[in-house]
Amino acid sequence: MSNDTDPPNPVEILRDLGLKEYEARCFVALTRMPHGTAKAVSDTADVPRTRVYDAVDQLQAYGLVDVQHSNPQQFRAIPVDKAVTLLRRDFDQQFDDLQHALSALDPIGGDALQDQGNVWTTVGDPSVTNRAIGFIDDADEEIVMVLDGIGADSVSDRLAERLRAAANRGVTIYIGALTESTYEQVTAAVPEARTFESGLEWLQPQTEGENERIGRLLLVDRAALLLSSIGSNGPEEETAIWIDNVSSGLLVIARRLLAAGLDREEESLDETAEEGSGSE
Repeated sequence: MSNDTDPPNPVEILRDLGLKEYEARCFVALTRMPHGTAKAVSDTADVPRTRVYDAVDQLQAYGLVDVQHSNPQQFRAIPVDKAVTLLRRDFDQQFDDLQHALSALDPIGGDALQDQGNVWTTVGDPSVTNRAIGFIDDADEEIVMVLDGIGADSVSDRLAERLRAAANRGVTIYIGALTESTYEQVTAAVPEARTFESGLEWLQPQTEGENERIGRLLLVDRAALLLSSIGSNGPEEETAIWIDNVSSGLLVIARRLLAAGLDREEESLDETAEEGSGSE
């Protein structure tokens, strides 16, 4: 089993991008040599020589390999940076085609696909993170988020990156931390955010028998709301409920709840400023 220190396997990545096993192996082998014959590629890639020709023909069709029709034939891979650019362009085009094809589908059930205001459930840390990132990427004005002190996973690299991107496009970001360690982590990961000590620590387990705790609470543009909890086994047990069109009544409650601590902190700052001006 691989661990976090293992380098990525280029053959597996190329397969994920659509190349077949022998095509991926042959291309990786050719990137390791200035050029090579079918025998050299076969020996390096552990691909039967008779299959090398078919694989290289397909790689040439993709534009990833050049062929010199000498005797014996010589093959060479295009430079790695050009290959990556080519594959990225092809992959992006497939996403564009997919979006166009899905958008062109006729809806079933009238306006069912446009319904909003319903509460949905998402399970598992990756799925919850993806949903949160989707809300964050759509933010235009404000993001209010509260995080539990769950170590390095409380602000993942992806989540922090999207929060920074939102800040760079002018979105105001408030992040409440329930523990000092989370406060320090958030401050370092998303320096553009206004980080505050949340007033929701009373929602955390108060007795030894309680296992559920807050995962993350998120309110975007005072419209999209996500609330998650985490079981005793950690982020893999994270469960979130979310709604993408919050009613006005729930909105007021959610905004006050998530910003608990921020208002108190701002009041303290105002009092300090008034005391300072009075002493002058």
